[in-house]
Amino acid sequence: MKSIKLPSWTEALFGLRPIPAPPHAFALDRERIAYGGFTTAARAPQFREFHSEALPADTFQPGVLGGSLVQGGTFEETLTRLIGRLSGSVKEASLTLPDDWLRVAFAQIDDLPKRGEERDEVLRWKLKQLVPFPPDDLRIDGVEVPTLPGQLERRRVMVTFGLESVLRQIEAVFRSAGVRIGRIVNSSLPLLAAVDGTSLAGGSVICWVEPGGYSLLFTHDGQPLLHRYKALTAAAQRELIVRDLRLTRDFLETSVPGFEIERLLLCAPRATEESWDEWLSTGFDQPATRLNDRQLPPSLGLSPQLSAHDVVALLGAVREEVS
Repeated sequence: MKSIKLPSWTEALFGLRPIPAPPHAFALDRERIAYGGFTTAARAPQFREFHSEALPADTFQPGVLGGSLVQGGTFEETLTRLIGRLSGSVKEASLTLPDDWLRVAFAQIDDLPKRGEERDEVLRWKLKQLVPFPPDDLRIDGVEVPTLPGQLERRRVMVTFGLESVLRQIEAVFRSAGVRIGRIVNSSLPLLAAVDGTSLAGGSVICWVEPGGYSLLFTHDGQPLLHRYKALTAAAQRELIVRDLRLTRDFLETSVPGFEIERLLLCAPRATEESWDEWLSTGFDQPATRLNDRQLPPSLGLSPQLSAHDVVALLGAVREEVS
């Protein structure tokens, strides 16, 4: 099994500084495929264009961690149609997937090899203890994050994982359309790179809402501390969601003693933003702030037709620098 592949533009070149990702990113879920194009200046990015195409309802089979593509070419046809609408050619790009497809777990480790198969073996062994998925079926990646108060182990690693078979299918479709997907990330973690740094000073909670569920990302000074994804059915009621938010808040207080929530950010589709604002504020007993262009780089220049939810994950994917 292999880790999530590092593209040519993010590989460490003889110890040189990190290299920015290309200014192109796609976002894929069960409902649509979208594209965001930006300028190449990561520190002062400017929005260039956005396009999306709806996917047929039967594009993906039902299943955990995404579900396999249904044969028949509907995804290929939709992607080709989308690429045909772009103002220029795209050879290399990043890809964001729903948090339900690319999950996050945290592992406490004493010794972690820096790279190679030994590192992968340690991560697979730790992941086997944490999640109910066979590690050999997964593509994994890990990045070291700050330890929690009272943690005895010397290191703490944030591990992302998805089904190798699903990711390989998706990559193959893009490759046949002439686009090399160098890096795959979930939809909530790129928000750390997209949101202006001053908006994440101190303790923050970001709530990311997507079709079928939501994620809570707890950070301190922009560094991830905890991540929780919760799947929801279409019939999920306010009382259930608020209760789950309160339980998560209580878990946070126990797991990270002394952590204070200084800001509560919400990033939800416009159609559900008002409801989630009320649920989140009630669940955490403090006002929520809807993420908008005030928390994003001032140079971005979003069009009024687009919401922050449409482009923030795409922006984060192109702003991240990886060594």
